[in-house]
Amino acid sequence: MDSNKDGQLSEKEAEGPLANDFAKIDSNNDGFITLRELNKVERKSGGRPPRQNNHPKDLSIELNNLVKTMAVNTTLRR
Repeated sequence: MDSNKDGQLSEKEAEGPLANDFAKIDSNNDGFITLRELNKVERKSGGRPPRQNNHPKDLSIELNNLVKTMAVNTTLRR
């Protein structure tokens, strides 16, 4: 993501969860996320990137509509 290769991420360069939580990760409020700031957040969250506040969604209906079954002949011919 560091498109200008300066060793830090500006708000324009950040994507996904980093962009969503930019202000929280930028602990010194300088407008950039450094590797040090990112590592601090990862240690606090158990090595995982910050989570988005998504509510769990029951995907079983969608799955049932997507899964197709096909009969398979299992008898052996010799």
